[in-house]
Amino acid sequence: MPLLTLLFLGAYLAAVLAIGFFWRRRAGRDEVSYFAADRSLTTFWGFVGLASLTTGGSTTIVLAAFVYTHGLAGIWLDLAGVLGLLLLGLFLAARIRREGAITLPEIVGRYYGGNARRAAALLVLVSEIAWFALLVTATQVVLTSVLRVSAVPAIIGATAVFVAYTSLGGHFAVVRTDLLQYGLMVVGILGIALASALTRSGGLGGLPPEAWAFPTAPTLGAGDVLALLVLVGLPHLIGSDITLKLLSCRDERTARRAAILAAVSKLAFGAAVAAIALAARKALPPLDAERVLP
Repeated sequence: MPLLTLLFLGAYLAAVLAIGFFWRRRAGRDEVSYFAADRSLTTFWGFVGLASLTTGGSTTIVLAAFVYTHGLAGIWLDLAGVLGLLLLGLFLAARIRREGAITLPEIVGRYYGGNARRAAALLVLVSEIAWFALLVTATQVVLTSVLRVSAVPAIIGATAVFVAYTSLGGHFAVVRTDLLQYGLMVVGILGIALASALTRSGGLGGLPPEAWAFPTAPTLGAGDVLALLVLVGLPHLIGSDITLKLLSCRDERTARRAAILAAVSKLAFGAAVAAIALAARKALPPLDAERVLP
């Protein structure tokens, strides 16, 4: 294992723990401070939080595999989320922030009663367990490949770091680590990976016509596109994590701008990853689609 890789990974883990420790006092003032960052997020911090949250596996590894398999039409996996965020910013973000709540179930309960609130809370809990499982699994894949350790110690270590910095610093710490993660993605994907892919492939010219098929493709029909708009777009419109970011913004206008900027960011990352996938389709021999981006 290269020493530089180990040092970089160690520095990253130390940085997120330090962020949690640094923000522990401000986050511990009250419930609003801990869960909603004292409703202090500016447009910049709201944008960073939403952009980092929505630029995850679906906009990177999974999208690359989708475009590699289906051609340009596969970018609907990303465009569905972009449309969800855009609609959120234009029509719902200000109203959500106006509620002054802390959680999505709290908002549901105000309009539909206690039973609806409890049902919404249960759904959020189940979805968060699934999301956290995906997060830990993805992290252990990276750690096992880099550190050459078994899966169980990697999962325990990754979980301990996640729980430690969020428990210490609350949403103040989360949004600051979002900046660190988003910065790494900008450099790694929009910078290094995109430039390397286009250089090695000599550009995207020369691809077969089916690679450019859009909005549908022979392997991705209108029904598939509609399914993506529902299954991917709706969580970007009404997801519980996204709602919390908006509720943490300073005011309604800030929440609206943050959501619209996050949509623009997601579109930029989606276009970059799609270009990388198409470059791989041109320059490399056939390979497992899930290995296109890594």
